[in-house]
Amino acid sequence: MEAHEVADLISLLRDLAQDVARGEYGKAQALFDLTKEDKYPAVIRELAEAFGMMLVQIEGRQYRLEQTIDELAAKNQELEATLAKVRVLENRLRHEAFSLRQLCNWMGLVLLVFGLLIIGGAVFAHLAVALPLRDLLTTPGMLIGVVTLLAGTFLVGSARGWSIAGTGSSPTTP
Repeated sequence: MEAHEVADLISLLRDLAQDVARGEYGKAQALFDLTKEDKYPAVIRELAEAFGMMLVQIEGRQYRLEQTIDELAAKNQELEATLAKVRVLENRLRHEAFSLRQLCNWMGLVLLVFGLLIIGGAVFAHLAVALPLRDLLTTPGMLIGVVTLLAGTFLVGSARGWSIAGTGSSPTTP
């Protein structure tokens, strides 16, 4: 093979290597054709084989990266779906907590009213039979009324966050 033909083959190899470096694999077959033993000099064949091996390695790495990107995209979709479920559950829990606080507040207010009514009834009954006032605190009606008042105060306080450090004085809205 003459010198100018070898120079042309080296120029072709250079162009093909540059294409591979840019990620253009359309002329890969021309590179592999340069590895034929009976057609090209040993130096050209060896260079073509080296560039071909680089091409195969680059394509392999690129394939693995694409697979990894696909896996990450699938995991990302799973995480987004899970996050959406968590947000739905979080909203549901907030709504349920708000509803429970409202119920607790109302039940506490009812107990407060009942406690006051029981105490008022105990005082009225005690005074109606003209018993001494010092015995008033020990009557069953008065004790039941005070316990009911305390229970109502505890429920209202719990509903408003009084028993939890750092919370506000009213329940949060959903």
